Amino acid sequence: VVNFAAESHVDRSIENPEVFLQTNILGTQVMLDACRKYGIQRHHQVSTDEVYGDLPLDRPDLFFTEETPIHTSSPYSSSKAGADLLVLAYHRTYGLIIRNGRVGEVYNIGGHNEMRNIDIVRLICQKLGKPESLITYVTDRKGHDMRYAIDPTKIHDELGWLPETKFADGIDKTIDWYLTHRNWWENIINGEYQCYYERMYGSR
Repeated sequence: VVNFAAESHVDRSIENPEVFLQTNILGTQVMLDACRKYGIQRHHQVSTDEVYGDLPLDRPDLFFTEETPIHTSSPYSSSKAGADLLVLAYHRTYGLIIRNGRVGEVYNIGGHNEMRNIDIVRLICQKLGKPESLITYVTDRKGHDMRYAIDPTKIHDELGWLPETKFADGIDKTIDWYLTHRNWWENIINGEYQCYYERMYGSR
């Protein structure tokens, strides 16, 4: 079992924390119990770097490692951290194999491509041939994390893992996908989602 499932994103968790606890923690518990019931011995839990909190902007030398203490900033990241700890507890209590590589280990996955959000937004505008005047700045959310940066040395050294796609190639492919699948996202930004967007960001 590979568990990518999660409620997202942070702003939704601030508005309604309960659903995040139900899906991200209790949902993980249901999957773990199903693994035990049906004899599935391997469970891979996919988490988020947000469980580590954030890093100071004036310390570019600092990175999250697998030894970084959990220090969550939002109901979303707290619910993901709770799920991660539950998975590790199931491994210790029931003997469920949790990870590839060494059993029960945590592996941070990163691509050595730290970028500021605003630089990515500007890059997207450039690739779409749109002016930066379209960018709307909003107030930071409550508990806003300032910086994330992963040190993926462990997964590379132990498993030989490296990202196959560079960021520059991946962002091009992502933009192309959205341009060729307009029906998918046009349905999303209409109706209920648009009301949510206005409610969350209209006054920020």
